[in-house]
Amino acid sequence: MELANSDSVVLVTGGSGLVGKAIQYIVDHEEKRKNEGWIFASSKDADLTDLDSTRALFLKVKPTHVVHLAAKVGGLFANMKVSCYNKGENQTSLNEMV
Repeated sequence: MELANSDSVVLVTGGSGLVGKAIQYIVDHEEKRKNEGWIFASSKDADLTDLDSTRALFLKVKPTHVVHLAAKVGGLFANMKVSCYNKGENQTSLNEMV
């Protein structure tokens, strides 16, 4: 995760996922706006289900905008087996972001 030194800092959680990578490709290959930085964070950068870890990420990045794409997924069979567990963790990460 490379920190941005810009007026506008967009933090993308779930930056290593399918949609996060697609957005990163567009950001990297299209004309960039002046003074706009993008940070693509993955689970290696912060545990968004943990308030202290989430706060540390926000204090480090200081985002002006957040695109929250992070979610725990396990594939079709894992989701069928423990879908309630994943929904709970995903809701917790959303609560910590807010």
